[in-house]
Amino acid sequence: MISKELLSEVLFDGRVEVKWFGVNGNTLDYSLFCSLNQLKGTDYNKDIPNNYYTTEQNIYENINIYELSHKCKEWAHREYDAIIYSAVCNGCQSARLHFRGRAFGGLQNGEVKEFNYGLEYISIIKACEWILEEKENEY
Repeated sequence: MISKELLSEVLFDGRVEVKWFGVNGNTLDYSLFCSLNQLKGTDYNKDIPNNYYTTEQNIYENINIYELSHKCKEWAHREYDAIIYSAVCNGCQSARLHFRGRAFGGLQNGEVKEFNYGLEYISIIKACEWILEEKENEY
């Protein structure tokens, strides 16, 4: 459904590594091995006793899959000026991806790429996975 890399990018700006995740109904459960400081984005401070280099632990969290798909759309817009919108195609919910003002991943300015995985939230996540893969291919 979603890669660990995308989950880390969308939820934590790539600051922490997602170790495990699984879908439980409408919830995505995931685990991180990090400190609370890293999770919250706090910089290392040598004056803080028990700094995050010594207090890393497994941290378990969860997120509603619909909230996650919305965060994916926000990430695509914030990081790539991409717009992801929903569409219905042959009775299935899909997502359409459009980059404003530039070409990306083989798409020319103004072109739309459709992701049709039956359910809106899956299609949105797959669109973001495609962005992440194309970003890696460009560099």
